[in-house]
Amino acid sequence: MKSGFRRVPAIDKCFAILELLSQSKAPMGISEISRELKLHKSSVFNAVHTLRDLDILENQPDGKFAFGTRLYILGNMAGKRSDLIQTARPYLQAINEKTKLSAFLGFRSDRQAILIDKADSAYELKVSSEIGMQMPVLAGAGIKAMLSQLSDEEIDEILARTELKRYTPYSITDKAV
Repeated sequence: MKSGFRRVPAIDKCFAILELLSQSKAPMGISEISRELKLHKSSVFNAVHTLRDLDILENQPDGKFAFGTRLYILGNMAGKRSDLIQTARPYLQAINEKTKLSAFLGFRSDRQAILIDKADSAYELKVSSEIGMQMPVLAGAGIKAMLSQLSDEEIDEILARTELKRYTPYSITDKAV
């Protein structure tokens, strides 16, 4: 911890709420968020309504909350200003044009790969993935290519903490293999 720096617990709670909503398939209510995060309802109520006032969240007709327009705008601007995305985008487009397949840019974060940009195929055959999507680290060839850059010790450490699931008939679920 840096000297003079003190974490702000309210910001930690707000980001926990945002992360929970990002993983949910549907909008969530105060009680649901409170239960999932093990936070007091009053804390969740105040944080969610502050985020709503900032247009980070939107209140749905059923009283539940979902991401708002301001969050989308902020995320979009962050992506547009990313040097990595700006550098990689022409290559993604070139791969897409030459192969007629979708091209993806992602990075590994512990045991997940996070998609940060893509160039979708304009042809009938296309893999549909959304920017921000998180995928298990062993699901897919591209993610395995990321792992190939790691040492054997790093791969063993990841495998020790990972349950191997079958995604296709060809998925490898034996850690020794």
